[in-house]
Amino acid sequence: IFLEGAKPLKKHVIPLMAAGLFLWWGSTKNFLVFHAFTEVWSVVIACFIGVLGLIPSRGQRNTLAAGLSVTYLAVAVIGVFHMLAYRGTGMFPGNSENPATQFWVLARYLESFGLMATVLFHRRRGFLPLLAAAAAGFTALGTAMVFQGHFPDAFLSGTGLTIFKVASEYVVSVALLFTSLLIYLSKDASVRPFREALLGSLLLTVGSELLFTLYRDVYGVTNMAGHLLKVASFYVLLVGVVIKT
Repeated sequence: IFLEGAKPLKKHVIPLMAAGLFLWWGSTKNFLVFHAFTEVWSVVIACFIGVLGLIPSRGQRNTLAAGLSVTYLAVAVIGVFHMLAYRGTGMFPGNSENPATQFWVLARYLESFGLMATVLFHRRRGFLPLLAAAAAGFTALGTAMVFQGHFPDAFLSGTGLTIFKVASEYVVSVALLFTSLLIYLSKDASVRPFREALLGSLLLTVGSELLFTLYRDVYGVTNMAGHLLKVASFYVLLVGVVIKT
């Protein structure tokens, strides 16, 4: 199906729904396996976005796809830490939900503002090296802060989501909606062919973010639905933008 990315996005609705139902069923059997599976696929799709978008098409690199690639390669790195830090995997002492949630917040800030920067500045000279440096620095600094205990708490046992986590999800959602508006109004010839896919991916991500303001149990239904929407948003971006360029 990856090789059929030039088809309209509606061609992918049935496969996405089937995959979503299968993953939902899996989450009712073993949530930790479900989470690992969805995160692995998110990382794999993000890596596809990262590699394919940096390959020059017809001798000329598409800077919009390249900007998405840089952003999602960094998101993939943080996604691996999020998966490994999830409660029950034993990566962090104390079996806490907090580190995985902190990595989630870190990845969503990087994703939302990386997308915004790409849409706004992808035609500027020197954009790609600057974005790569900023993404690498943000990833390294944020990851170090989580490991050293300096990143703001995002989930506390007994009380659930912190104000920082909920506020961050709303900040990310506003940034994504602002980027969606930029895309919708854009007259840029390099954006118009991918408007449907970009808007679809961004709105799926907003839905995911809003669901992640509601959950109290990291193994709950709301958490599961948020992860499914995230995987769908990555997939739409891959088949609708990166492979299509």
